[in-house]
Amino acid sequence: MAVVLILIASLLLALNSVSQHARSTSVTLIGKKTLEKANYLRQHWELSGKPKYAEVDDHVLVFNNKGWPEPILNGIKSCSAWQMFLIAHSERPNPPIASRLVQQSDLYRCQYDFESGETLNVELNRQDLSIYVLNE
Repeated sequence: MAVVLILIASLLLALNSVSQHARSTSVTLIGKKTLEKANYLRQHWELSGKPKYAEVDDHVLVFNNKGWPEPILNGIKSCSAWQMFLIAHSERPNPPIASRLVQQSDLYRCQYDFESGETLNVELNRQDLSIYVLNE
């Protein structure tokens, strides 16, 4: 009986590890898709004649001088703007559980926390866009 309990406990620990690894891989994939979407929007900006505003996917986006979308939704700067039009909708089964805003003079960073303990950072620093994942 004790052997069976040990085997069940071992199996549960292994399944938990696999589940956590899958969530971690999911956040990495979300980061890559977010970067792809940002590059797509920048290409759209270039091909549209570098406008300050452009309608993309039923959203009016504001672009900076380098063609990166600014985190503005309905005239208000917010992390929900980037979450709405940058973070891949297909990955919503693992949505961010929280978001934080860091704003300084030339820096605007949104940090999206996930259940796996990882954080997806999307930032405009001196008009350059960076997207990266931090592990716990």
